[in-house]
Amino acid sequence: MVVANAQTGGAETSRIIETAEAAGVPVVEYAETLPEGQTYVEWMADNIAALGDALEG
Repeated sequence: MVVANAQTGGAETSRIIETAEAAGVPVVEYAETLPEGQTYVEWMADNIAALGDALEG
């Protein structure tokens, strides 16, 4: 699995994500800040669910 910061990155990060996806490696992107309209608990629950989905995949 590749875990990437959705708020940062560049050409290198994009290349790693593209390579991982092409190889069937799960990619999960996380943000550093609480999304507007979500509580902290909702945000963390979504992050945990994304991680779980990637691990099951």
